[in-house]
Amino acid sequence: MAFTTPSSIGGDTYWYVLDIRASLTRPWTNAPALWEFAHVLWRPLGRALAQIFLPITAPRFGGDAQTAITFLLACVSVVGALVCVLTVHAAVWRLTRRPWIAAFVAASFLCLSPILNYSRTGCPYTAGLACSAVALYLAAFRAPAWKTAALCGLLSGIAALLWVPFLMSLPAVLVARAVLERRKLRFDFRWAAIVCVSAGAALASFYVFAIAAAHISSVPNLMAWIRRESAYSRDRTLLRMATGMVRGFYDLGNDSVWFKWFVFRDPYAQVGLLDLLRAALARLAMFYAALACLAIVLWRSSMGRKLLLLTAIAALPHLALALALESGDPARYLPALPAVAMAFGYAAGGAEIGRGARILATVLFCLHIPANLMSGQAAARQGREAAQRIALLNSLPPRSRLYVVNLRDALFGAGYGAAFHSGSLRPLREVGVIVPSSLRSPLWRTDFSCSVLKLWDQRRETWISKRVLANRPTRAWMWVEGDDPHVTWQAVNRFFLPFGRAQDLAGDDGFFLLSDAPANRRILLDNIPDADPRNCQDPFVQPTQPRS
Repeated sequence: MAFTTPSSIGGDTYWYVLDIRASLTRPWTNAPALWEFAHVLWRPLGRALAQIFLPITAPRFGGDAQTAITFLLACVSVVGALVCVLTVHAAVWRLTRRPWIAAFVAASFLCLSPILNYSRTGCPYTAGLACSAVALYLAAFRAPAWKTAALCGLLSGIAALLWVPFLMSLPAVLVARAVLERRKLRFDFRWAAIVCVSAGAALASFYVFAIAAAHISSVPNLMAWIRRESAYSRDRTLLRMATGMVRGFYDLGNDSVWFKWFVFRDPYAQVGLLDLLRAALARLAMFYAALACLAIVLWRSSMGRKLLLLTAIAALPHLALALALESGDPARYLPALPAVAMAFGYAAGGAEIGRGARILATVLFCLHIPANLMSGQAAARQGREAAQRIALLNSLPPRSRLYVVNLRDALFGAGYGAAFHSGSLRPLREVGVIVPSSLRSPLWRTDFSCSVLKLWDQRRETWISKRVLANRPTRAWMWVEGDDPHVTWQAVNRFFLPFGRAQDLAGDDGFFLLSDAPANRRILLDNIPDADPRNCQDPFVQPTQPRS
């Protein structure tokens, strides 16, 4: 962790911190940005920590409250990762009675790509995973007392409050002991009822408080609040799962982009089978070979089959949710990782497993360690290479917003991560994206036009990446033609060519200022229904009638 740099998958921390900082001067019931349905507990927790520790931490960062709050959230993430690692260690030790195997699996678990990244970027995922993993451990290995059941339910409820999909891990907690018991399968309905009541009470009480604090007083408003999570859903989820699951183990970097270039027959990248084999398939092959080995090895022993069943119960609900929403996001597979690690630990050190099978499982479960550590160092090098572009952006007025083409632009990640590095984007508060990865993509012209007009009304400057003016993208830009059927490169290029441009920076791959001129306003208004800014919608609400 000391020698690797997190990737930009923790970018949402930037928005958590802005919302927390803005709420510090307001009452809890007058800060609607604090209460997000999917992460309903995370921002309130961050605000509570800020109120307690900001006087101590802010002076350490030159009085910068934003960096100090980011540091506090990152501390919670690090502690969550440590709890996860120790929980996996304890579980494997109980399963194998081999301390060196338990230590190896715990260290290997720490080097999984989502753990390495989410543990240091101030996102709620590792904190929620810690609660979920401890609940699974207690359910599987502790005596079935009512106090244990109540604690398992409480931890499961807190995990879901930190990120609502953790609720899908509750079935594994309910059946863990029944599945792993040596004697005949016997389900304790009384114990399970206590778990469910405890989890339900934790969830219901905090969500009722959040709904009241956010002043949600009608069913339509409640449904709109809940639907914000689905605004980032994607299509072709089964195809995206092929690489999404791998990203739960390996930091693929740009490997997944090469895979998409090949599958979608991108005319700009022109990637052939040999190119794909060299660039992207090695880690996919290692991941699926490891899963196949795990299934084969565990199936040959009694306890192994039980662990295989428990892993399936822990993973399948999250796989189904990923297929329904966003199967390319590694966070979707994060909740199943502790169960997978326990299963691999038993395959590597179980008394019923043969020596050759144990060695094979051990090797396959450590291949991601050098791969992810090298990817982390590569991310650090790429961050240093982008320092010049970031320095130019820092020369813009603090209230400016830069728009990049898509999420894969290095500047989009630079605007979020590296909060404790001097080269990060400090004066430039916002980096927007022209083409979103969400169900709003059919409306990207409308959403972009609305956001720019709003910025101009606030007397803020709008800067655009000059890449939009190119006839075709280069491979280095990581554009995937066909990734989103509603957006093509030519459509983006044609949209921006008519705009009048003012000042520009940094040469061919720089940025231009989109001036607040009458001709530019007319172009933007033409992309809004009835040319009326009052018809602009919340970009987080799922569109009911998408434009093609």
